[in-house]
Amino acid sequence: MRAQRTGLIVAAEAGAGSLLAALVERALGSGELTAESRILGAPPAARFLRGCGLSLTVRESVDPGDVSGLLDELDPTVVWTGAGAGRTIEKVVTEVAAACRIPVHAYVDHYWNPWQRFADPRTGERWRWLPDTIFVPHRRSLDRMVAAGCPRERLRVFHHPLLLPGRIRRTPEERSAARRDLGLDDGSRAVLFVSEYGFPASPHWEWDQPPEQDIVALAQRLLKGAAASFDHGSALHRPVILVRPHPAEERDWAAICASYPGTCWRLVPTLDKAALLGASDVVFGLNSVLLLEAAVSGLRAYSYHESCRRPESWLSSLRPEVEELASPSAVRAVLLGSEQRAGHLPAMARSMSCQASPGAGRGE
Repeated sequence: MRAQRTGLIVAAEAGAGSLLAALVERALGSGELTAESRILGAPPAARFLRGCGLSLTVRESVDPGDVSGLLDELDPTVVWTGAGAGRTIEKVVTEVAAACRIPVHAYVDHYWNPWQRFADPRTGERWRWLPDTIFVPHRRSLDRMVAAGCPRERLRVFHHPLLLPGRIRRTPEERSAARRDLGLDDGSRAVLFVSEYGFPASPHWEWDQPPEQDIVALAQRLLKGAAASFDHGSALHRPVILVRPHPAEERDWAAICASYPGTCWRLVPTLDKAALLGASDVVFGLNSVLLLEAAVSGLRAYSYHESCRRPESWLSSLRPEVEELASPSAVRAVLLGSEQRAGHLPAMARSMSCQASPGAGRGE
């Protein structure tokens, strides 16, 4: 067993909060962290960190003086941070802890935008913030960071605890209760759509993220198909779209969904992840870790990129558990429960088919 350490845990964004909550739970159970450790979280991360059993301070922002006082009071032997982009509370703590010679370990919760998280968005300076150790969830992320100039000795690949197969399990009774809470009939087909946060445009780099129109277009395809099934289909296996907004996004999903009958969609911004996945029959998305969490929990997970842009940063290009659909008709087939009729393609093959036939897949 590792020696016990008193740590300061710092997270700004929802993904980092969810990841660090799992890491803290494991570290407390193994004795790696002491019960005197503390958490500093911004509101999007704090909702995931409240149940960790450690003292939690919630702050939208901090200044170096606040952090110095906290470090003096706690006297930690290590700092664990998330890796949000820009000068988040994680970066302020990293600066002050480095001046105090306290080791800082940063955990990157996603495969994409690995080096951009540590760059200055104002000047474009890479490695404006450089923790002592950066943990990334995949070798491809590590290789990209080395290519971008990060010292190799500071990087480690770790096993993402939220992506362990079978981590989220629901009993039939729990599934039934979750579906009742959502107002779903026994015969309804619950189709989860996982939205995601969009980074603001940068003059210094291009983010690894799908275009805005791809996110909204996929949701609208699902909503339109569900509405049509209510108009023309039988009562059995009608799809109901469960729209899960990202905690940090600003899209008005209520306004987007309002164009479709209220019987065919639900907004589920705060429903517990386990309950949400337990209630769902299938899941759609583009690049969210929650999409992959659903896949490793046993749900069929699909993506469809309307524009075919930047396939090297599609989640389906890295993890085969997420199936890239070949066409809008394939999206409709999965929506209606006819997966065997849906066309799936490897992500790069889907991109090549789009390049061969510009505009393919945009009709129907």
